[in-house]
Amino acid sequence: MTEAFDSEPTNNIVDFKPRTHLAAEAQPAAFIQWAKQTLPKGIPNHVHASIRWEDGSWHAHGVPSCSFAALGSTKAAPKAMQAPFTEFAKAIMVYRRVYLQKKTIDGWLKALKALEAALFELTGTRDVTRVSAAVCNRACEHLSRHWAKGDNAYHYGLELEALITLMRAKKLLKTDFRWTSPLARKPRGTLKQQKADREQKLPSPEAIKALGEMFNNALIRPLDIVVTSACALLLSAPSRVGELADVELDCLVFKEDAQGNRRLFLRWYAEKIIKVTLKPVVKPEMEPVVKRVITLLQPITDEARAYATWLEEHPDEFPPHEGRPPKEPDEPLTYAEACAALKL
Repeated sequence: MTEAFDSEPTNNIVDFKPRTHLAAEAQPAAFIQWAKQTLPKGIPNHVHASIRWEDGSWHAHGVPSCSFAALGSTKAAPKAMQAPFTEFAKAIMVYRRVYLQKKTIDGWLKALKALEAALFELTGTRDVTRVSAAVCNRACEHLSRHWAKGDNAYHYGLELEALITLMRAKKLLKTDFRWTSPLARKPRGTLKQQKADREQKLPSPEAIKALGEMFNNALIRPLDIVVTSACALLLSAPSRVGELADVELDCLVFKEDAQGNRRLFLRWYAEKIIKVTLKPVVKPEMEPVVKRVITLLQPITDEARAYATWLEEHPDEFPPHEGRPPKEPDEPLTYAEACAALKL
């Protein structure tokens, strides 16, 4: 079943009511205007004070994973949603994040990206009032092609179904229609196949044993220490590999778990929610491993931490370092001198 679009929110923000005197072509503009007025009302509980309607991404402003990029956009080849669809997409995000107070918007955003692509292909416009069943079916084709793994396309199809239900209720369509997503769950296979799939994703027992042996060796090279310690940390508290760059020196926290047992947690910056959280170490047996990781990493990162601290505290000064050239503060550096100053 699709999620109800009109879940009762717990705040006092007034819902958007379709203007009965307006034609379908004018309803989206009224909806967008409502969203622009509603967005600031989400501060500070649901969005940050830094959020701006015109920004192309709201990810850093309290709406995780919210970037108004077009379908197929990548970091190497970014491609933005186009007006007037972008304005409509932003209004939908405000409705979901601020009015309905939903924490996750990723599925709806994926559905919107596919809808924009399909709408332009079939109508030559980005006029949301011209969405039809044919447009929705084409959007599902895009979902199947771009998110082929697992049941992602199926779930995004349900989000698109909920989006169309909302658009019908808010009178945003020229021609009203009923539509359900044609995307189905993928067959899961037999229990034997499922077990084989799970085992295929796991490293072999020999690989795990070799990793343990390497970690317990008398490591000397900093690179060996960093690589094996990174593996040990991710095995102790599964996380995104990029989050390792934000691990604090003082990251170990002891507290009681839900069962009242004293357990080790890691103070961890979670990229998805853009804030620090406490992650439990998966097993008590892994707690000594985590402690050894921090013991190994501290001495080889002391210099870098001290240097970074100096740069933060003296943003307008040239950093002291070995081989510092005898130059005035405003005198240009050569490429080699700049690299030396940054310890590259």
